[in-house]
Parts: sequence; C-alpha cells; structure tokens
Amino acid sequence: MPEQITHGVEVLDDHEAVASVAKSDPPISGQMRRYRTAFGRTGTRLLRQAEAGDADACVRLAVVTLLHGWQGEAREWLRRARVEGHRDARALQPDARKLAADLAFQYGCEYEDSETDKTSIAMLFHQLAAGEGHAEAAFQLGKIYAQKGDQWSAATWFSRAANHDHTHAAAKFNAISKQLSSAPWSDDGVPIDLI
Repeated sequence: MPEQITHGVEVLDDHEAVASVAKSDPPISGQMRRYRTAFGRTGTRLLRQAEAGDADACVRLAVVTLLHGWQGEAREWLRRARVEGHRDARALQPDARKLAADLAFQYGCEYEDSETDKTSIAMLFHQLAAGEGHAEAAFQLGKIYAQKGDQWSAATWFSRAANHDHTHAAAKFNAISKQLSSAPWSDDGVPIDLI
C-alpha cells in the first residue's frame, strides 16, 4: 500500500513502481520492433509518421522496405501514399528498384543538408541506394567516412563507386589507398597514423 508523505507525494514500493511504469508504456508492435531492428530509430519514426497519415513518410518507408527486400510492405506503403496523392508514389512501383535507389539517394542528400546533424540517417539512405549500385550514393558514403576519419570504410565506398563508373571515385580511392599503404603499421596490422 502506498504511503503518503507530508507533501502529498505517493511513495511506491518497487513492485508498485514497476507495475505503474508497465501500465504507462505503450505496447510496441511486432512491426515496430522489426523496423527498429532493420532501420534503427529512423525506421520507427517513419513508421509512426506513416501510420499517422504522413504521405511523405509512407513513400520513404516504401523506399527503404523495397530496397530491404520487403516487397509486400513496400506495396502497402505505396498504396497509402497514393491515397494521399503523393507524386513519387504514383511513379514508384514495387519492382522499380532503380527509382527507389534514386529516391533513397535524394533523401540521403536532404538529410545531409539538414540544419541539424542527421548524418546517420543520411548514411542509412545512401547505403540502401549504394546497395542497388547507385554510384553517387556510394561516393557520398566515401566522403562521409573520410570526413569521419574512417579511411578504410571510405576506401571501400570509393571503390564501389568507381566500380559503378563514378567519375571522381577512382582518384579518391587511389589517394586513400596510397595514404593507407604508406602509413607505418602497428604489430596488430593497423596503420599507426590512422589509429
């Protein structure tokens, strides 16, 4: 039984506190868990917005689910976006992976240009696009990783962009490769200058 203290605040024992918290937390759906696992907080945020009727969030979810291989869910998000009259939903078909990759790249650029730091969200969209062979998205990932100081990842993404005929990617890859190969190495196989 809760005790009353002089200021009118209830003091709960541990069992009552846990029960109180459990009652106040909204249940998390299986779909919310799957989106959180696959796409992080961005996925859950987009899912909440889309379920609330945000057509733009529906299209973005269609893009990420399509590129993630969830064809049925992509179709459903596109259907919802079309009902709301979203222009991209009319052009994007569940088998149009190239257009989805282009949109993912575009969304990634929008997040990069955001006034607040949304680099991790931009990287999610760029990785989805690059996974479909989008050379510019792979190049952008290379630039982001290079800015973060992760030369190995930058080299990987510049290499992928170069393999898809990006004009400047080969030069970036060669410069980073030269830097990595000329750096002194530690005993455990890591370039000392890049530790």
